[in-house]
Amino acid sequence: MKLVYPENGNFWLAWHKSVHDRLACIVEMEKENASLAELRERKLMNKYNELKEAGKLDAFMEKRWRKNASKDHRFMPYRRSGDV
Repeated sequence: MKLVYPENGNFWLAWHKSVHDRLACIVEMEKENASLAELRERKLMNKYNELKEAGKLDAFMEKRWRKNASKDHRFMPYRRSGDV
């Protein structure tokens, strides 16, 4: 849920039209926002469990390892031809 601030300074929730819907959505956001870290952690745990049950966890982790290794390699300082 995302708050949108237009040029005139009034805010509204992008997809809700009535005042009642906006207020109800704000209350829901306050309940959910209390634990964004918990929500992220739960989402990661669900993904981990799904991959493990499907037997695709090793392939996924290997893919992530390759991706991170390529990022690390890109930022490694390289040896210049004049340096010995």
